[in-house]
Amino acid sequence: MRVQAEVSLYPLRDEDPAAPIFTFVRRLERPGLTLEVGALSCLVTGESEPLFEALREAYEEACRTGRRALVIKLLN
Repeated sequence: MRVQAEVSLYPLRDEDPAAPIFTFVRRLERPGLTLEVGALSCLVTGESEPLFEALREAYEEACRTGRRALVIKLLN
């Protein structure tokens, strides 16, 4: 199934909150996924399985360096 996810990552208690966000966004860049980066969120479009896998891997990586909140809105 093709889906769109609007995602926002919020680093908690980081001195430089931009660095984990940029790393998270780069981790979402994959063949088959379309990524539109906005000021406060990203819109990721693609098939559900690779999209969810990309989100899981990017979030797990982001959590290795600190506390993170991830907000996801999904559309089919």
